[in-house]
Amino acid sequence: MRTHSIHWPRPWGVGRLLTMAVAACFLAGALSLPLTAQEGLFQAERALENKRNADPNWKPKYKEFDLIRVPTKKGVINNFCLNSDGNLVVCVGTSDDGTTKGNTELEIISPSGKVLKTIPLPFNPQAICTDGKDAIYVGGGGQLCKLNSKGKIEIQMPAPAFQLAKKEQETWKVKLAEEIERQSKELKEANPGMKDADIKKIMADQQKAMEKRRGNVTGLAVVGKDLMVATPSPAEFGYMVWRVDEKLANPVPVLKRLSGCCGQMDIRGRDGKLWVAHNAKHLVECYDSQGNLLSKFGKHDRVAADGFGGCCEPKNLTFASNGDILAAESGPPVVVKRFTPEGKFLGVLANPLYKSGCVRATVAISADEKKIFLLNTGYNAIHIFTL
Repeated sequence: MRTHSIHWPRPWGVGRLLTMAVAACFLAGALSLPLTAQEGLFQAERALENKRNADPNWKPKYKEFDLIRVPTKKGVINNFCLNSDGNLVVCVGTSDDGTTKGNTELEIISPSGKVLKTIPLPFNPQAICTDGKDAIYVGGGGQLCKLNSKGKIEIQMPAPAFQLAKKEQETWKVKLAEEIERQSKELKEANPGMKDADIKKIMADQQKAMEKRRGNVTGLAVVGKDLMVATPSPAEFGYMVWRVDEKLANPVPVLKRLSGCCGQMDIRGRDGKLWVAHNAKHLVECYDSQGNLLSKFGKHDRVAADGFGGCCEPKNLTFASNGDILAAESGPPVVVKRFTPEGKFLGVLANPLYKSGCVRATVAISADEKKIFLLNTGYNAIHIFTL
């Protein structure tokens, strides 16, 4: 289903300032504040928006042109990438939090919005990448798989945390128990009047949530002959990146204790290097395949066009054909910016009107750079921008 973006309805039926405030992580909980405090926060956000609008560096190069949607009854768009033919390979399934159920499949969709092929999957797809040729890698629901150009699964393996030897699994369980105990003590110190039974229940729910998220896959990247897999840490609130071999086996931790927000930690691979959208630090980082930091750039700035403005940005990365980096932010504001690999700001590419939350903002650009594709999680859609 395609809908021209000029006519598509707003997914939220509330005012511009309200949606902006709700979307911002730093304003979380604002609606529970007294009315005067809410007004102050909204006015502050509006002032920032006015400053950005007055800056010519915020003028986008691309204009919003079209929209690709997946019927809600089929599921949600969890992620997507472009294949070697320039078509979109879209992960359709259950939402990461499990609240919206759906089919578990890949849909191959042309840039014009036509569904070319549907590939059923035996697990919920959350992350996807290609090797730049024919292979497609998909991760999610505690699984990894490699598909050939015809959509046939050639290899399927458990996600890295589930491949570990029994001894290593036990080590992670001990670390998780220690983390839960630490959090329990902090909760009790912060709330001395809270009953022990209530604290115990809260922490039991917390432990279940942390155990469940072990199966999530937030990003995939081909680096050399290996596949890099970004997942939540099995025993902490942070994220980590694993390296698996060509058979998707023998996982080795490459990066640990990455700081990510709202379930997001995106990675990309290019020229044998691993690139990380280290969103909670407002940085784009480059590593070698062993996890050694090679370079980084980025700063937190809610007004300057060359900064990353949201609470935890950029959310997602991709590469232009010449190696330049496109960094997407879920905002506020929602925006796609272009940088050189060294971090030189080259301009704002897309700055749509819609508002978003602290969510995934997958971005891709066509080989000829005539089109940019951007995921709008809240509307279950992929927006298309053209020159």
